Amino acid sequence: MSEFFNYVTVFDHKTTVLEIGIPMLFIAIIIILIFTFRNKLSLGSKADKIVRFILFILLLTFYVSNYILLWTQSSIKISNLPLQLCPISALLCILLLINKNKRIFNFVIFTGVLGGIGSVLSPDVSCSFIYYRYYQFMGMHMLIAIVPIYYAIVYKYLPNNKEAIETFVAVHILAVFMGIFNTIFNTDYMYISFTKNIGPRGTILASFGEGYMYIITFEVFVAALFIIWFYAVRFIFRKNIL
Repeated sequence: MSEFFNYVTVFDHKTTVLEIGIPMLFIAIIIILIFTFRNKLSLGSKADKIVRFILFILLLTFYVSNYILLWTQSSIKISNLPLQLCPISALLCILLLINKNKRIFNFVIFTGVLGGIGSVLSPDVSCSFIYYRYYQFMGMHMLIAIVPIYYAIVYKYLPNNKEAIETFVAVHILAVFMGIFNTIFNTDYMYISFTKNIGPRGTILASFGEGYMYIITFEVFVAALFIIWFYAVRFIFRKNIL
């Protein structure tokens, strides 16, 4: 059983199509169920409170257990703090499930959905389904994508142009801070570096070049994702603004 919760082994495992496909299938099924029962999940209903409570417990469990296991097995280090964008989004999603704050939603509808689905499709963990780390990683990233979509469907939240720009600026302010932090401490938070490519090997970031080319390509990539996803959200949830 202790091996199941192992966090320190160098697993050297290439995630299989099945290990990626099953979480994506779960995301699709859950979103379809939310949409199908959206009327029963009306604001403040008992069903809404139950679903938000379940999402809260699951996400909190994945988030907290990850750092308990990581820190107890390898100690707290400057390199394993919860400063990546997805853990930040997870914490914000936990808060969103509590207070239903629209400003938090505006942030995670971009960072949570894009980061969560992107991480499921291109995971930067090397362990297989025989380890808890696989379920924690996939579970947390599935949920940070599902929670904002839940609020878009049930609560009819939707970012307007001004809110989307504010989120884009906020992400960049955070990225600049992380870039400075990474340069000083040689870490890889948010995979932003002003001197080299620190994108995980095997992901699309690894092909973004080196030095300033990495920053430029990264910036174009993020801007394109934001714009495409913003208009996709506006189209998918267009009934929210009618």
